[in-house]
Amino acid sequence: MVTLRFYVHCRLTIVVQQVEDAAEPGRPYDYILVCVKVIPELYELADVIADVVTPSHTCILLNTTTTIGVERSLANRYPKNLIVSLVNFAELNQTGGFEFEHLGDSAKVWIGTALRNETIPEETQQDMVESLALTLEAGNVDCHISHNIIQQQWERMMGYPFLSKAFLT
Repeated sequence: MVTLRFYVHCRLTIVVQQVEDAAEPGRPYDYILVCVKVIPELYELADVIADVVTPSHTCILLNTTTTIGVERSLANRYPKNLIVSLVNFAELNQTGGFEFEHLGDSAKVWIGTALRNETIPEETQQDMVESLALTLEAGNVDCHISHNIIQQQWERMMGYPFLSKAFLT
């Protein structure tokens, strides 16, 4: 049996030292991808991204690969913005300061809303998540929509084999 593995190498082309350096007046972001450690004892994540979030416009895509249940503070601060959680199951290797190499057989990610947003119609929320999934898939990301993203957060944090064994025995 032959196992094929593919390698994707990417390098970030624009890196800013502070979020406010990425803000462009009059040009709101449709989506922002937030990939930082959530450490509420040190900073409030909602304050960190404030300069690039446009109320009722920007969809906040929060990488929750190594966290569970951190969406609430963003939802409280941005009640008219959709917050979508992303859980990444890809194998990555950091090869330099801003260089990453993707290892493995897929770049599987799951996206979904951990919290319902009462200010945005359910159909609109679903459309936004589906649109985002299609955009990621167009970039060759194996993207799946989850209606229970907290399940994927737990699977990634604890490991699916552990959860299966723990709850099935």
